[in-house]
Amino acid sequence: QVMVGLTMAMVEEWYQGIESHNGEFEIDMEKSMVALTADIIAHTQFGSSYERGRKVFQYLEELKEFVFKHGHLLTIPGMR
Repeated sequence: QVMVGLTMAMVEEWYQGIESHNGEFEIDMEKSMVALTADIIAHTQFGSSYERGRKVFQYLEELKEFVFKHGHLLTIPGMR
């Protein structure tokens, strides 16, 4: 039910975009599908929306990039 509801909400946003732009509206399918997938995960696993948890996802992405770039500088006790 959650997946269907969120998918229908996305499709409704597309319809509104089409109507407000006289039938011509460009949709970034990859961006839409990524956002929908994240929204479904956020709702089903964490009881929250992707929009609400966007900052957490952003911080995780920044942490991943930092560790990738500077991971060799990090030391964890007992790692050797």
